[in-house]
Parts: sequence; C-alpha cells; structure tokens
Amino acid sequence: MIGFTGVISFEKSVDKLQSQAKKLKSLLKSSLINASDFSSDNYFISLYDEDLKGCESNDDSFHYFVVGDFYNDDFCYSKKTSKAEYLKKIHFEKGIQSCLDINGSYAFLIYDKKNNTFFIGTDQHSFIPIYYTKKNESVFLSWDISRILSMENINSSINFQSIFSGLLFGGVCFNGETRFNEVYRLEPGSLVTINRENLSIFKSEPFYFKSSKANEDDLISDAASALRNAVHRRVKNLDKVSIGLTSGIDSRLVLSSGIEDFHGEWLSFTFGGEKCIDRDTASELAKYFNIKHIPIEVDDFSYLNYDHDGVFYTGGASLFQMGLQIHLYATLKNNFQCQGLIEAPATGLLIGGHLIPGNINQLESKDGLIKYYQDHVFNFNKDLFLDLFQNNKLGDDYYDLTVENLTKSLSQMRNDNLRDAHQSLMFHERTKRWANYNMINILYSHRPILPTYDLDFLEILSTIPTKIREDSSFRSKLLMHIDKKSSDFVYDRWMQPAWLCPPHTLEFEKIVKQIEKTQHKIWFDSGKKIYLKSNRFEANFLEYIRVYPEYQKYFINLLLGEDSFLSNSFLKKESLKSIIESHISGKNDYHKILILLVSAELTCRIFEKNEINNVNHKFNYFSNLDYIK
Repeated sequence: MIGFTGVISFEKSVDKLQSQAKKLKSLLKSSLINASDFSSDNYFISLYDEDLKGCESNDDSFHYFVVGDFYNDDFCYSKKTSKAEYLKKIHFEKGIQSCLDINGSYAFLIYDKKNNTFFIGTDQHSFIPIYYTKKNESVFLSWDISRILSMENINSSINFQSIFSGLLFGGVCFNGETRFNEVYRLEPGSLVTINRENLSIFKSEPFYFKSSKANEDDLISDAASALRNAVHRRVKNLDKVSIGLTSGIDSRLVLSSGIEDFHGEWLSFTFGGEKCIDRDTASELAKYFNIKHIPIEVDDFSYLNYDHDGVFYTGGASLFQMGLQIHLYATLKNNFQCQGLIEAPATGLLIGGHLIPGNINQLESKDGLIKYYQDHVFNFNKDLFLDLFQNNKLGDDYYDLTVENLTKSLSQMRNDNLRDAHQSLMFHERTKRWANYNMINILYSHRPILPTYDLDFLEILSTIPTKIREDSSFRSKLLMHIDKKSSDFVYDRWMQPAWLCPPHTLEFEKIVKQIEKTQHKIWFDSGKKIYLKSNRFEANFLEYIRVYPEYQKYFINLLLGEDSFLSNSFLKKESLKSIIESHISGKNDYHKILILLVSAELTCRIFEKNEINNVNHKFNYFSNLDYIK
C-alpha cells in the first residue's frame, strides 16, 4: 500500500488527538501493508509504503512527508537525495504548487510550522487515494475511506447524487466528491491547504493537446524514446517486476519498450475465463519475449464470492466484480514477491481511437458534444432513467445535475477542437476519475508502475496533431517502430494482427461484432440450449446474466428482494424488473446498467445499512495458484 492516514487537529488537546489516531489505526492489518508513525501536538500521520526510507524530513520551519516515487531525472539518477529532501528542494526553489509537477506517482503532506498550515497534494495523474473530511477543528485523512467513516460523529450518509450520476455516466465521481456527503477525495494534481480558519483546494490545469507541425515519423520516434525512458526510470533499480499482459496493444507497447534495458526478471500474467483470447495471446507473446507467463483461469462464478469487496474497498466507487482482483493480486504478490506491477493506462483513450464519437466531425460546439453524450454515452436515455424513479422529479434533478457537472468538466478542457476536447475529457473522467480509483485493487498488495503516466511521454502525446491520431493507426505504428514482431500477434479489437491499421480494420471489426451477435442469436434460437462463449473478454457479464441461473438469481434478489435498499427507497420495482427481463430475454443489452445498479445497491447496503458480514477483512490467497509459484 502507498498512502497515508492521519488526523490534523487545531483543538490543542493531545489526549483527544491520540484517541482519534488510535481509532484510525485500528482497522485492516496485513503483512503486505507497511507503516511508520509520526506525531506532534497537533497532528498524527501514518505513512504507508513498501520502502519508508527517506519518506520524512524535518527542519525548524517545515515537516515534509512523502510516499510513492519520483522520476525526475535529477532525482532518479542520483542516490544522494531522499524523497523527502527532494520534495523540500522543489518546495524551497519553486514553491508549493510546483510540488504537484514532479514526474512521478506520489502523495505528500507538508506542515508549515510558523503559520500552522498543512499542504496535502498529489502528482498530476495520481492513483494514490487520499480521502479527507473536516469535523469541527479536526481534519481526518486516509487512503482507506472506511477508516474515516468509522470515526465518531462523522457524517457517513450516502451522497445519492453521486450514486445516480455514476449510474448515468459509468461510475465517475465529479469534483472530488465520493459516495458520501461530507467525505472527499483529493483529485490528481490537486493541493488542499488546511489551517484553523479554512480548507481550500487548488486544481492543476487538465491535460490538453497542443498545436504541432511535427511529422508522424518524428512523433513516433519521439514517443518511442520517451516510453523507453519512462519504463527505464521506473524499473532500473528493481530485480523483479510483473506485467498484466493482454491481447491489447498498450501492454505489449510497454513490455517491448522495457524488455531490452531491464536485466531483472519479468513475469507476465493474465486473468480470464475458460475461453479467453487475452490469456491465449498473452501466453504466445510471453514465449516470444522469453519471459515467464502465468495464465490464470477464473471461474465464471468466482466474482459473486467477492462482490462486497469490490464495493467496500473503494468506498462504493467501483463495481462488484472488481472485488476478486484484490485477492488475485495479493496471491500473485504472495507467490512471486515482485517489486512492482506494470500497467499501461490512458494510451487507448489518447492515441488509440477509443470512445471517439463516429460523427464528431459533424458536431459544431461543446453543447453539441454534451448532447451526444446524453444520447450515446450515458448508460440510460433520459426517459428510461426517469422511469426508474418513484419520484419522477427527483430523477429529473439527478439527471440535470449530472449533465451540469459534465458540462462544467468539458468547459475546463482547454481545447476548442471538439475531438481534442473530447479526448482530454475522457482522459480526465474515464481514466483519472475512474480507472485510477480502481487501482486500489493493485495497491493493497503491489507497487503500481505506470510508464504511460510519465510526464515526458504524455508531453509527446499532447503534441500529436488531431489528424494523425484520429483513429488507432498511430498506436499500431508506434508498436511496429518499437518491436515489429510483437505486432504480428492478434489484437482483440478486430482479431487480426496489431499492425493492421484503419481503414482495413473496419470490416474485421464488423465481422467480430457479427460473430458475437450470431452467437447470442443461437442461444435464443436453440431454446437456450446452445451456449457459444465469446472469447474476447476476461469476464463476459452480458452472457453470464443471460445464461446462468445463478447470476439471474443474484441480480433479482439484490434488486427486487425484500431487503433491496434502492427499490424500497428510490426506484420502482416494476422498472427494475423490466430491465432485468429485457436483458435476459435478449430484447436489449442492459448488462452495464445491471452491473452499475447492483454495485450501487451493494454500496447502500454496506455503508447505509452496515451490512459488512460478507466483506473479507483479510486477503484470500488462492490455493489453486500454488502450482505456478
């Protein structure tokens, strides 16, 4: 785990401070979670990091605390300065806001003794969770939201606007909100300043694309060099790293960028069901790269055994099926003791053509883009969403505020070009406000290593002209530039070699979709007797909910049962029943809606009704993975 937990108090009561600190520390314990404590008369802080050496520095004016990693070259290639001393140097030479601009993955707390003021901040693309709430003259902080919620007199009531915005737009939390009314999360690139009188927040400018006249070949060369450097900075002092390898392009981009320069041990792994192209392609890639691969077959029903964990450990920000990952990652750490786990977020959104509206060139304004989101990106159209609610006006208010928040976020994107503004927004919302929150599943047991968040690499990506990155060609060409042979393996999006570029891929994408459509049709035409599993997903809940009685019972019991929170408080049972039946019958594909509804239901049961008996409070090390030690 990387993060910190603590309390800042302006009440001048040492006894009360110590009592609060003890309560904050009394929860989850694991040999994988390493901590070191620091305290004074007005604060207590526990730092969590695998390597706590150099995380703290104290002088007459300031007390510095930092967790995570710095990758600026003047730090990365020097062994003379500790992390805390480097943070102190940046603060002294450039000021407090520059502490947000270090190339790295980190969080910090600085105490200004003279002014009795605290500064808490994160890097520009931080995945390290920092939750906080202010109560009277105390501020409580933690990487673990459940610790804050357990404190006496903290308002832990559910923020239902956040719940229903998540239903509409895919789980994101706007404006640093959480699923709880008075608990907030410090967003990436943000700084919170705390003193006796005030708590204020500074937010860095979001990622944006810059005008550039560079040609494609030069950009590919520059991006390849930056990515190699990004990987090297992160692994050069390690002996053993693991990487989640799939049939996608991003993971092989990172692996091929680092395989030559890193002379330690690589370990690749893939999760997936009985039939999974990710696992099959990753095994072939691992043979090509000559590294050890761990193909982990996940039973289709395992997700139901850890559903509460997927919600509890993210404070309701994630989905029920993600709970299994916490324990799978912990098993990998327990069995192989890798020093870091490499992931490759963001490039698919920024240069891979993901989530680009097909008619974006026909849209004339940001208002038109918002309308597109409402019609094509929201999980519900407005009529279906409002029909869910017992109180139609309440649903209308939730819908309108979601649109208002999304419009505000889009207005903060610097680009006027709609494609650029859209991709910047998706990076902000889907990656930094969604994927980063799910990184907690890795953080519990591993040190995440994310080379695609490297500031130098992202700076190169930001200069790629719109025309060059309008489809996925640039990403495929970048892979071919780095390692041509690795692009010969199948890419799951069109089930052809990754070097194949649009427009030639379009027909194959249509074929892939038609095959899946035919498989679903055969299921219903055969009287639900012939089940041809898709092999394109690590878990296919579209199919699971339609095919398996166990999943159907699970969703029906949670959403329509006597103990259902949402249908007894906000939503109409007949509308929920209609959505379930429409999906199971094949009339509509509502599997994303059902996943979000069940995850929201579990959030309410766990945190509003305190149903935590099914939450696992220790890691389950899967015995069936012993054979791959």
